[in-house]
Amino acid sequence: KWRSKLRLKSSITCSQRPHHIPKASPGHIKGCDLHEGEWGKLGSIIVWNYMAKSMIEVEIKVSADKIFQAIKATSRSVPKLSPGKILSVEEQVGDDTKNWTLSINGKVEKMKERVEIDEENKSMTVFVFDGDVMENYSSFKCNLQIIPKLHGRSIARWSWEYEKLNSDSPAPNNLVGKLETDVEIKAPAGKFHHMFAGRPHHVSKATPGNIQNCELHEGDWGKVGHIKGCDLHDGEWGKVGSIIVWNYVHGKYATITEVILDDGEPKVAKDIIEAVDREKNLFKMRVIEGDLMKEYKNFVLTIQATPKHEGSGSIVHWHIEYEKISEEVAHPETIVQLLTEMSQGIDEHLLTEE
Repeated sequence: KWRSKLRLKSSITCSQRPHHIPKASPGHIKGCDLHEGEWGKLGSIIVWNYMAKSMIEVEIKVSADKIFQAIKATSRSVPKLSPGKILSVEEQVGDDTKNWTLSINGKVEKMKERVEIDEENKSMTVFVFDGDVMENYSSFKCNLQIIPKLHGRSIARWSWEYEKLNSDSPAPNNLVGKLETDVEIKAPAGKFHHMFAGRPHHVSKATPGNIQNCELHEGDWGKVGHIKGCDLHDGEWGKVGSIIVWNYVHGKYATITEVILDDGEPKVAKDIIEAVDREKNLFKMRVIEGDLMKEYKNFVLTIQATPKHEGSGSIVHWHIEYEKISEEVAHPETIVQLLTEMSQGIDEHLLTEE
């Protein structure tokens, strides 16, 4: 279940003329056709053509300037960096286009593209206009941005924008994805953030149906000797690099195609804290061991609580980035539902403490 609230300045007329939406949002909706029936009538069938987007971030142990200049300098050295994936790159004389020969899942494919470079933002945008890739897409654009971090490191942010030729066309990488959701709470943003950054071992008290038992192995989390909810495996609460073990219940929730079958199964997740920003009420952790790693190569959660612009309360934003181990693995929508329920339970717990 996904829900979002928007404040509109205009009257709502989309239900009567959805074929006008592409004119209002041409960057996202390319077309809208009435397949059967009448506009705005129950039972009518509408076909939408829209732009899709995927994104992934990878941390690099090299400065942003160095890696960007290396990528930009010459494409001829790229095959040496990834010989199993990139077989060759040929630059066309007299223009900015390149011909790539790639190995994708053991299949040799060719691609012709044009590149635009933004020096100020350390960004490169690749426009693919010919080759095997365009057998499935009417447009395909890839962007790489190198974002500086502290201590000589950087983040490589890859994003793809594409328009499929038809509904059977595959996504460029259906294994990588991200999910986001917002949960409205009544508690202050700082208090919600402190539950994860300062006392995550209290989360089970707030949401006992989702977070189960655990024991303290090593580290220092205060004066408590046995905590239900999570386990400080190494380090200190709220410190980057510390490792936390969560014991939680993950059930089979009701979705569009699935019904509730049971009350859930006990699961374990070992996470490492990657970022804590108390000014922004942001907390980020990466799963490194546990049940999730049976289905995902990467699984990163970011939590940020923001005060509402009007009135009391806050908005909790959950952001999940993941990579599945295979096409058979489901996207983690049920984890989003679990996090939503956790947020609501923590909110009620915080309000009773006031």
